[in-house]
Amino acid sequence: MKKRQPLCVMICLLFITIAQAQEPISSYSFTKKFLSQPVSNHSFQETLSSIYNEKKYIRFKRMRNTGIVLTSVGAGLLATGVVLISSGGKEVNDYNGYDYSSELTPGERKIVGGIVCVIFGLGMEGGGIPLWAIGSRKMKQYGNGLRLQPAKNGLALAYSF
Repeated sequence: MKKRQPLCVMICLLFITIAQAQEPISSYSFTKKFLSQPVSNHSFQETLSSIYNEKKYIRFKRMRNTGIVLTSVGAGLLATGVVLISSGGKEVNDYNGYDYSSELTPGERKIVGGIVCVIFGLGMEGGGIPLWAIGSRKMKQYGNGLRLQPAKNGLALAYSF
């Protein structure tokens, strides 16, 4: 008897709260649209999952491509900066004039330009390499299709779905 009373009270309260609940119009229209759609071979959850994975794949592909561009441009700037510094250093050493004016010589200008190129190149590479690595790893995680994987006897062609 003691167990039955609290159980009956809980069932009554549950029924009353369900009976009193009101559904917003937006959920009704969503349910109506969802139920009126034809049933396909794939379940709704699989469709949502594939759309979610496709969006993530595209996002991380853009991240990888941005990383590749930043790393490439940064490497170019770094190489240009090193060349400018070395050629500017040669010109400064070859300059025999004792001009103490406030203007920079052409060799010193190359050195300053080279230092600026090296700083920007290192910054772009420092940002590009992690973007490239993270984007590539996440693309493999969310990507579908054929890919090469290491196997016991070499490489294997794997299809992930």
